Order: sequence, then C-alpha cells, then structure tokens
Amino acid sequence: MKKRILFLLLFVFFSQQSEAQVDTIKLFIVCQPYRVQSEGQSAYLSLEIKDECIEAVNIPKLPGTKNGYLTSVHVLLANKSDAQKSISLAVTGENIRGSTADSIVVPSEKSHLCTLDFVSLNVYDFILNITVSSGSLNTLINIKCPAKVAYPIFGTIEHFSRRPPGREAAEKDMAVLKYLPCQVFRVDGPGTWAFQGNPDYYDWGEADWQVARIKKLGARIVMLCGYIPGWVKFNPHDYTKEELKIFLAHYQKYMAALVRRYSREVDYWEIWNEPELFWFSNKVGSKETEVLYRIIKIANSVIRKEDPTAMILTPGFTPDVINCSGPGFALFDSLQRRGMVDLVDVVCVHNYPGAYPPAYNKATGATGLLDWLKDFENRADMGKLKRYLREKGISKPIWFTECGLPYDWGADREAALGFARMLAINAFDGVQGFIQYETYDYPHDAHPPDFALVRSSNGQKSSMFDCYQVLVQALTGAIPAPGAVEYQDNQDQKALKYRTFTRNGELMLVFWNNSLRPKVMKLSSKYSAKRVSLTLLSVQKDKDFIEQMEFNDKKNELPYIRLEAGGYGIMIVDYLNSQ
Repeated sequence: MKKRILFLLLFVFFSQQSEAQVDTIKLFIVCQPYRVQSEGQSAYLSLEIKDECIEAVNIPKLPGTKNGYLTSVHVLLANKSDAQKSISLAVTGENIRGSTADSIVVPSEKSHLCTLDFVSLNVYDFILNITVSSGSLNTLINIKCPAKVAYPIFGTIEHFSRRPPGREAAEKDMAVLKYLPCQVFRVDGPGTWAFQGNPDYYDWGEADWQVARIKKLGARIVMLCGYIPGWVKFNPHDYTKEELKIFLAHYQKYMAALVRRYSREVDYWEIWNEPELFWFSNKVGSKETEVLYRIIKIANSVIRKEDPTAMILTPGFTPDVINCSGPGFALFDSLQRRGMVDLVDVVCVHNYPGAYPPAYNKATGATGLLDWLKDFENRADMGKLKRYLREKGISKPIWFTECGLPYDWGADREAALGFARMLAINAFDGVQGFIQYETYDYPHDAHPPDFALVRSSNGQKSSMFDCYQVLVQALTGAIPAPGAVEYQDNQDQKALKYRTFTRNGELMLVFWNNSLRPKVMKLSSKYSAKRVSLTLLSVQKDKDFIEQMEFNDKKNELPYIRLEAGGYGIMIVDYLNSQ
C-alpha cells in the first residue's frame, strides 16, 4: 500500500493598515524536513505537520505591530497531496485577541486563501502563535513579532514592596497586572530613604526590585526621579547662590547615577512628583520656580546624553493645572515662561476630578448619582488647559501619570462609571498616557486605600478593574474621530453623550446616558459596519455589571442601543472587512 504524506504549502503574510502603507512579510511553510532559507524579503520554512513546535524567529523585516491595532494574518493553504484535506487555523498569544478559521476544506492540488485577525496589546516584542491542524496532527508556529507603540497607552501604579509583610506577598499580587493588561507602570526612583546619609552611596534595592518585575511583566516604565537626600540641608523658599550650587551638584550626581543604572529599562522619565505640594507646600514664587527649572534642565542634560530616545515628562503637577488655577498652575505657568517646554517631551498632570460617588439607590432612583456624574464630567474636562496650551503655542502631548477617584467598596460600580467617562473624555481630548492610581488598597502610607482596583485582603477585583480592562482593550492606540457619527432623529443630546475614535479599520464609540430614564441611543455613521461588538456597563446591582454582545452584517447602520439611567456603553465597529 502506498504511504501518503500530508503535504501543505502555507503562504503567510501580515498586514496592518495605516495612513501611509501596508507592510507585508511572506512566510512559506511546506511539509518537508525543517529548514530555513532567505530570499529578498521572504523567509522559507519547511516543516512536517505533526505534533511539534516550530520556532520561526529569523524572519527578515517583519513589520512592527502597533498595540491596539487590528492586524491581519493572510494564510494561503496549498494542498499538494492527492487527497482532500480539512485544515483549521488559530492565532493566539499573550495579550493577544486572536481569531480562528475552522474546518477549511482544500481539494487536492488546490489552494485556499484565508484571513485571520488579531489585536496585540503588547508594547514590547511578543510571540505570535499560529496553530495549524489537520485531522489528528497539529503544528504550532511561534513567530517573534516586533512591537510598535501606539498611543494612548494605559497602566497603573502601586508600591508593591511596601505591602506588609513584604515582597514575598507583593510578587504574587503583582501578577494581576497582566490581566489588564498593564502597558505602562510608574516606578519610584530611590527617595530620601535610599541615601543612608552618605553622599557617595545610593540604595538601589527597592527600584531594582520593581524594575526587574515590571520588565518581566512586559510593561513600559515611567521612572519618577524627584527626591533629595535628607542630609542635604536646603530650603527651596530661602537659599543663597552658594547653597543652590551645592544642592544642584548633589542632584546632578544623583541623576547621573540613576540614569546610568536604568537607561536600558526606562522609557519615560518624570521629573518630580507634585512639587508644588510635597516640596513647596503650596508656596510658589520666583525662588521655587528657579530651583525646579534648574532641576529640569539638569535632568534633560543627563537623560539626553545617556539615552537620546527616552521621553522626558514635566513634573507631575496637581489637578490645579487642569483647572488653570491655584499654586500648581502658578508654578506651571512660571516654568513654561522660563522655557520648560523646550526641555521636555510631555506635559504631565495628575487628574482626580471627583469626590466619593454616592451609591445608586434603586428605591430613590439615580438622581444623586447622576448629579455626581455630571459634576465629575465637568471636573474631568480639560478645556481650560487645552485653551491655555493653544494660546501659548504649546503642542506637547499630555499624560496623566496619576488618575483615579476614591470610592467606598459598596459603590465601586458607580466609581467605575465615573472613571469610564473620564477616560473617554480625556482620550478624546488627546491625552496619550493614563496611569491609574492605584492597584491595591494596601495600608502602606498616608493615602486613603480607596482608589484601588483590587482588594488586598482577598484578591477580589472591583468593578473598577473590570471597567478599566474593557477600556484598555477599546481605547489603546485609538485616534479621536470627531464627526465619525451623528445623532439620528431628535435625540436628547443633553442626556445622551458620546465620544468617537478610529483605529486601523475599527470605529470605537463610547457613550452614556445622563438621564433619569432609560434612553435609546440612535446613531448613524458613514462607515459600513460588518461586525459590531457591544459592551454595556450597568449601575444596577441586580444586573451583571458587564454585558457583551455581537452583531454581524449591519450594512450602513449601527444598532440602536437601549441605555439604562446612568448606563454606559462601548461599541467597536469593524468596517475594514465590510468594504
């Protein structure tokens, strides 16, 4: 009896739509003994379809995959055997939302082209898995893909190693970040506790521990470098030229040591944390401005020398800057007049726009909650700051290296709905980095433990965590798209709010209802919608917090959505495949 061998030719290439062009890479896989060849921009892999893993890591010129962007894997199946074959494909990987193609029937000596989509939220190089199955045989192809960062990106902050009883428990707690997934994490550089009273000694232990684990997690790092050794006797409100010279010499030495140690691991440097509050005690004048400007200038010089590609962030100013009032804004305005913006890449502010939200009461309705949400939206809006920057000719991107809101655990849904509004409003206004404060409710410092995504006592994820997870998926790399949709009929535009974004063949709509009654959201778009994914968030405790559904083949129209009082929704429309 003649032995028959399964013989397939797979032609695989990747594409990611952009305004400029589509990058492609060709990969041929055939059923022969494993070997790799190169020819131009193509790579040739020969393999048998059997239970084994093929590491395809040497593919030349593989295009960078943008985080959040819909990317296609095109696979040409060529059946070179003398019998019909049924073949299945799947694309998977860590922090990857992939697709499958099941039971593709390919006749003998025929070919079939299929397309699989995936979205990666990775900000560093990642492994893409393509599983090829035929009958009882399976082959897993692992392809190392370079990542290309698209903004906005999202992350969180936590002082894990301060968690009692110490780092043993903290390392286990840190694993929760991969489920967001966390794309950027702020790490404290060594503070006053790290200098040990010795001008030639820095204790790197704390920062080393954090950096190593965040890099292993696959997140980018913002290093906060704004502290002074306790043994330096320096009063920022009253100093002589000589005292300033000595202080700045210490700071330059510290920054040089810090940047040399972490320049390979750190992507962003934030110069000081809320200096107007924690250093200047809200007393801001010419002396305070002078010393902080000199610090920023030193940081710029040191960082640019060591790593010209790193991004430098302004000090993380308090929400005063967003409101264009108070000591924070006075300091920011004085620094920008000195030329601060020429020394940095990003304007960095902290945004905490609301107080504790009231719990939704089914008996009395949503009145109190909606009043709070409307006030929260007004506080979260950055209109004043954007006008100020525009008038001053400042076009730097804005980051929130801290953002969040406090809440009681009984009102975590309400807090999540407010947080979701803030993210949509500010992402639409062009904020490119969001770092939520903070992951756990550890009782580790003076801050109230009421901003958390997760309970430290039992690991319970809050509605804030679930909401943030959904928004990270929807808004990573999203580009504001005003005018992409419009209201139908006589919609209640005071109650029904929305923000729109596009991202590589997808249209994202984030919308909510500020009415005391349920409303039907009716929107129309110029895009043809083949596939629509919908996520609804509910404040009502007798309902699931998150409800997800999908609609297919909706040509030139969006589904009507019924929103409960205070409700929130995210709609992702795939229009790339509808053309």
